[in-house]
Amino acid sequence: MATAEGLAGARAVEAFLLPVQRYLSRRRQGIFLAAAFFFGTLVVYYLTNHEQTYFRAFVYYADNALLQGRLDIPIAEGLRFNDWAFFNGKYYLVEPILPAVVLLPGVAVWGIALNQTMASIVIGSLNASNLQRLVGRLTEKLSARILLSLLFIFGTNYWWVVINGSTTQFTHTLAVLFVFAAVYATLVPRAPLLAGLLLGAAHLCRLPTILSLPFFVIMFSDQWLPESRAKEASLFRRVDLIPLIKLGLGVGVFVLVGMVYNYVTLKCNFGLPCSYDKYLTDDPNDQYAQTIRAGLFDLNYIPKHFPGMFAGLPIFRDQKPYVIPSWAGLSFWATTPAFVYAFYAGAKGKVARTVVTVLIILAVGGIVLSNSKADPSPGGFATLDDSSTGGIKLLPFELNLPYGLEYWPFGALILCGLYFGLHDKLTLACWTAVICIGFMLTTYAFSGGWPQFGDRFALDYYPFLFLLTVRGIGSDLKWHHVLVIGLSILINLWGVVWIFKGQTIDPNLIWADWG
Repeated sequence: MATAEGLAGARAVEAFLLPVQRYLSRRRQGIFLAAAFFFGTLVVYYLTNHEQTYFRAFVYYADNALLQGRLDIPIAEGLRFNDWAFFNGKYYLVEPILPAVVLLPGVAVWGIALNQTMASIVIGSLNASNLQRLVGRLTEKLSARILLSLLFIFGTNYWWVVINGSTTQFTHTLAVLFVFAAVYATLVPRAPLLAGLLLGAAHLCRLPTILSLPFFVIMFSDQWLPESRAKEASLFRRVDLIPLIKLGLGVGVFVLVGMVYNYVTLKCNFGLPCSYDKYLTDDPNDQYAQTIRAGLFDLNYIPKHFPGMFAGLPIFRDQKPYVIPSWAGLSFWATTPAFVYAFYAGAKGKVARTVVTVLIILAVGGIVLSNSKADPSPGGFATLDDSSTGGIKLLPFELNLPYGLEYWPFGALILCGLYFGLHDKLTLACWTAVICIGFMLTTYAFSGGWPQFGDRFALDYYPFLFLLTVRGIGSDLKWHHVLVIGLSILINLWGVVWIFKGQTIDPNLIWADWG
């Protein structure tokens, strides 16, 4: 039955697209799809949006600082519900400056009345239009192109982040746009300078995205290590530095701008980012200093992130509503089940795919059996007080595995992905980016961007996890692919509608000691 239903769904998509393929040329198909994805996404995002957000630091900064020819914001004291970095009696942005610069034209026209959430929705819709072009280059069938594009646009927590539109969420909206654009510049026109510029722009929105640089180095390896020089005896003679210089120059422009801004405003050492340190030292309640005594980054934080990244589940209740999303976050596979197909990227042959399937069953099954508590992020920076949500245990028993054994299958899956990548450059490049960014995030003192749906920080590497998913699924979508993509979209629709349209339960977030 499931097979028949899945195949019927795929065939329905093909039948719906038949007139587009029959009557439009390839170029006109591209224009039609770009417009359809932009306006379609715009409508859905608008109908489900959070309306105007109170956390509009970029709008306030653009209006009261940049347009006034200054870098500090004089009205910040009256806007303490937004996060600011305090230094020498002045307030500055905590987040990088580029999102405020992007909003500058809109603020110049509408002033402080500019709706930051609507700006986020427009940018998210532009990303949808660009994304389907990228997916079209990775798949052969139009139906796969559309369904896989819909997976990221509506089947991940990017939907929730875009329509939230608040300060920190806006940085993700913009960063994801630039990252996907950088990937497109890498895979299609093969332009290292353009890719570097776009990656640098993403970095000046979300700092961790710079750690995806190895992806671009690997994908441009055919340019800086060309076959035409294969006969050279010396490795140095084989390397063509021009593509690497172009890539570095593109990234370096934005890195340099950020360093100059950091030094001029906050006197950061060597221009390295220090706004979060300034923000924490100005915390009036001293709650951060009490909970992260080891500092912003520490290797001891790593195991504390695993529950949120791999084990976060919804909150189950013994009364209506029986299942509610947790504002403390959900794991990547609970938010977007289709992401498990990322582990099949590069897996060739029945044995390899069977090993991946077994490991996925062990990974998900182990988490469900061992994480039966209502608290989805035990030990995290912020946890949930079960009494405020009426949370109950999912199962009548609890499997307590020693040495964090429930997480080992995920580690094995990642190692398999790296092994498969030895024979598939895109797979290797994507896993390198995911690991570099993911590792840095696990050493960070905050266990997630709560309140949130899913794991907001994971959006820094989700573009590459999505590319792995596209690679793992391929162009020939089977019934289970369609089914799991549909499930991913339904889960994120549930999170969006519940939190923004029907939230009646306010989970009580409590501090956890990360000292």
